[in-house]
Amino acid sequence: MSAYPYVIGPTYYGVVVTDNFPVRGPGAASTNVKITESVTTYTPNSSTPVVLFTSTAVMTGKQGVLYVYDAKASSNTADPITFNLKGGPVGMVIDTATGRITWTSPVMGLHNVSIVAKITSSGKVYTATQTYALTIASNAPVTITFTSAPITVGTENIPYTYTVRATVSDTSKRLAYRFQDSVAGMTLSRQGVLAWQKPVVGTYPISVRAIVIGDTVVSLQSFTLVIKPDSTTGVDDVDSPLSTATVYPNPANDILIVQLTTPLVMSARVELLDLSGRSVQQTTINQGSTMCFMDVQTVYAGVYIVRITLGSNSLSYPVVISE
Repeated sequence: MSAYPYVIGPTYYGVVVTDNFPVRGPGAASTNVKITESVTTYTPNSSTPVVLFTSTAVMTGKQGVLYVYDAKASSNTADPITFNLKGGPVGMVIDTATGRITWTSPVMGLHNVSIVAKITSSGKVYTATQTYALTIASNAPVTITFTSAPITVGTENIPYTYTVRATVSDTSKRLAYRFQDSVAGMTLSRQGVLAWQKPVVGTYPISVRAIVIGDTVVSLQSFTLVIKPDSTTGVDDVDSPLSTATVYPNPANDILIVQLTTPLVMSARVELLDLSGRSVQQTTINQGSTMCFMDVQTVYAGVYIVRITLGSNSLSYPVVISE
């Protein structure tokens, strides 16, 4: 019959050599258990089984181009890991053993993808989930289209301005503008404002490149600029009154257009003034023309005055520049 305290432990099956029996009596040494057979040491695993994703998702692709992502996961057990596609676009499949995801013909747009990695340990199931947003972009070539028509005629010593405008087929991309051919003294801003403050009589080939920022796509607009002599012939022409003008849109936040009702007999200066009278921008309505454009994208929001000057005559109009 057993007595308290009860001792409960693993059972040893084998023959114990006599050295294992204790030597009794005062000063007796401790007993050394000797087992002559092969044994296996059992180390209990007290940690909870865990499965984790170790790979970073491929989150972009091209329309119609094979998409591949090799999902990887690890576990603190020796149990095999399997993969399942919990959610994704039509046509996307996953190899349950390797985790490789493929989509043969991706469709342009934003798609939500969810993957599950799973292990079964001691009869229980443990999982991890990886979700991400997959962006499939158009595979069509990026193209640039110029939407502005060059101003091809100017007058000597009267500031010349032409605002270049173009669009790109991929609306997520932006454009910048650079000269390919120009003349001394002519400038071109990154936003496409071409200016020549003191034009010289002559004929000049001008070429402007529209460039997709961060890409190699480029388009070219070329034209011939003719600068004519100032053909003012008499005081009557210089002092002839200006016709009524229209300034629009008002408010403006991109392009400001100044349009006269009748063509000019000579070029007129157009200025954008702040309320202190300081000239913020200036351009020209060329002889024989009725309008000009001002790029006000970089002008601070506020109230300004558009002043049109022809000889000794001028017209002024208030205008609001909005953000």
